[in-house]
Amino acid sequence: MFHTKAFWGMILLALGVLLLLGNFDIIYFSWHRFWHLFWPILLIVIGLYIIWNRMVGPEKSSFISINCDSGAMKQDGNRYTRTFGDIHVDAKDMEIDGLSVSVTFGDTHINLSGGKLKPEINTIGVSSTFGDITVVLPNNVEVSINAANTFGDITALGRTASGMSNRIVQKTDGYDAASTKLDIGATTTFGDIKIFRA
Repeated sequence: MFHTKAFWGMILLALGVLLLLGNFDIIYFSWHRFWHLFWPILLIVIGLYIIWNRMVGPEKSSFISINCDSGAMKQDGNRYTRTFGDIHVDAKDMEIDGLSVSVTFGDTHINLSGGKLKPEINTIGVSSTFGDITVVLPNNVEVSINAANTFGDITALGRTASGMSNRIVQKTDGYDAASTKLDIGATTTFGDIKIFRA
């Protein structure tokens, strides 16, 4: 299994080795050359990932189903992360306060209907770099939404925003007076955000 911390650790290790070998004149290393090679390679990798993800489609892509019993990908309680691939979270019978889902390359689908809410405020955070975010809300709970993206569309409880640098901040009518409520923060750089009731 690929871990984000291991990935960044390897990147820093490789960069450190390059700098050290350059300082000892074993290899020629310059920042100018590094940046000129790094960005095109990064763009190629991102482009190939997007093409592959669209060709495979949602039926064939590797979803991770997370529920209360499986314990798959659990880190620090209700924190789930994935670098490549989609995450599908079904929160049925799951304590959803403090739920945090982060994906770098892939789509995120979270179904909160059937999840357990504690009294007062329950917070949920969802983030993605390249991919869409979909959150299905329970029908009987008051919600505060803060959704933002850089490129893409946002649809949140009937409100929409599209284009570049979008943000929707919205509360349901009974949010302030409710004894049990849900705060959702959703951000993505390249992708759409959809938040709706079941």
